[in-house]
Amino acid sequence: MAEATDIKKLSDFDVLTILQSRECFVCGSRKIAMRSHCSRCYYKLAPESRNALYQRFGAGYAEGYVASLNELGVEAAYVEQ
Repeated sequence: MAEATDIKKLSDFDVLTILQSRECFVCGSRKIAMRSHCSRCYYKLAPESRNALYQRFGAGYAEGYVASLNELGVEAAYVEQ
């Protein structure tokens, strides 16, 4: 029997905290605060995924960010509050 995978559930507050951080949530490398990912992880994303990260917070950014995490191999789900 396969083990259940832990899916990280992220709220708007979690996503904002990660955005303000100086550590990439995916790989732990340093990143610039208010950038979604470090450069290495950002450029692994498909162009459409990168574009989604330019949505305004509260108008699609959190959903786009969580989708980018999934694309980078982090199982995450957006939880509206």
